[in-house]
Amino acid sequence: MLGEFYFSGAGYLWSYVTTYYLDPEGFAHELVTHFKSTLKSLYARGARKFLINNVGPIGCIPNKRNRVTNDCNEEKSHGAEVYNGKLELALRELAKEFEATFVLANSQEIFKEFLKNPFKFRLKYSSKFGRVFKKLLEYLLAIG
Repeated sequence: MLGEFYFSGAGYLWSYVTTYYLDPEGFAHELVTHFKSTLKSLYARGARKFLINNVGPIGCIPNKRNRVTNDCNEEKSHGAEVYNGKLELALRELAKEFEATFVLANSQEIFKEFLKNPFKFRLKYSSKFGRVFKKLLEYLLAIG
């Protein structure tokens, strides 16, 4: 029984991975559809306030950045941007459908601003991702 669960879960995960590489648009649609279903289930159980964080620029994480220039890999970030757009639309639809509050924390834009203007966040340069991430966390903890 446990083996069946892992096997079926692995098949489900594999279909997600292959869908992502073949069709980021379809992959984002699948994820958002599943997430909407989860939010509806939480609403049915009494939840009325939701804080949803979107996906940051995946192409800016260390192992996805350009190894020569250290720039963000825009191709890798594209899938996250597609997902974020669909997520925002889905949350607007849910807000119309239910009497609940849906707040979207736009980590994508926060992180892009952090990389674009590191001086604003008291960082000398943004080419070293680890330092950028550490400073971002310090900043978010200080304002939160």
